[in-house]
Amino acid sequence: MPDMDRAAMTRLVYSRLPNPLFRSRLVATAPDGSHPIKIAMPGDSMKALVRDIAHGDGAANVFVPLFNGLMGVALTTSASGRMPSRRAAPRLADDCTVGLFVQRLLTDQRPGDDAPGYAFVLDDEQPQQGRAQLVAVAG
Repeated sequence: MPDMDRAAMTRLVYSRLPNPLFRSRLVATAPDGSHPIKIAMPGDSMKALVRDIAHGDGAANVFVPLFNGLMGVALTTSASGRMPSRRAAPRLADDCTVGLFVQRLLTDQRPGDDAPGYAFVLDDEQPQQGRAQLVAVAG
């Protein structure tokens, strides 16, 4: 799957929407109650993805082709720059890619843990903090 382009990934993800199990994994919820979906590629900029989500609904279910499978990550953002957390959110480097971020989630996330937090400062210097939770892995 890592060699799929964005259009093929979009078709694959949307073809799975009729499946109730797949829909149940869309846990990132926008304020209007919808479950936005975004397709990201491993080499995409994490900063651009966070900006897109922050300036949109504030939440997205992001699907990424990685490790011969499809990874689903629930991302939420907060423009306030503050989110409740048991520990300080790590600041993401400006050059962090989506693929590297997902690999980090796989390392950091443990069953029963709160979704790991992250922090980013966008170009307008508006702090963005959020949560990321690995919610789906499929072949």
